[in-house]
Amino acid sequence: MTRRISMVAIVGLVFVVASCASRPWGTTLAMEKANRDDVFSAATVVMANYFSIKSADSKTGVIKSRPKPVQQGPGLLQDGGRPTRQVATISLVQDDGRTAATVLIEVQQEASGEYRQQPGAQRYSSIPNDTPAEGEAATTPEQNDAWVTIERDRKLEAKMLEELRRAL
Repeated sequence: MTRRISMVAIVGLVFVVASCASRPWGTTLAMEKANRDDVFSAATVVMANYFSIKSADSKTGVIKSRPKPVQQGPGLLQDGGRPTRQVATISLVQDDGRTAATVLIEVQQEASGEYRQQPGAQRYSSIPNDTPAEGEAATTPEQNDAWVTIERDRKLEAKMLEELRRAL
């Protein structure tokens, strides 16, 4: 009997975790009777007021910002003097004449220094069989950067959504 209860509890826990993982992140504002194109135009202006726009796709309704360096306040445990930045995304979804705008502002911090796999660390012969690309492949600076999201800026998310609401 206890085994059956345990199985039911585990299945329930898996269901809860799976449903939480599929929820959208960010702060959302639903607007009744709002034209999606008008909301997209206003959202682009709002994004440009706070961030430099990296991409804006009216078909998907997603506006992404370029990273913006920020100063992190003292007392943050994760700080450690590493560079910190904000990255913003605005997503629009339309359903039954309603348009919902979701703003996500991620505060990211540069991850620890780069690391490199030792070439041939798992090779069992002295014959080099790695290609040059496997040892020293060319990469872009973006590929060499590693950033970790440490928190969200919920106050700025709410401020941007309020500005979007007033613009419509």
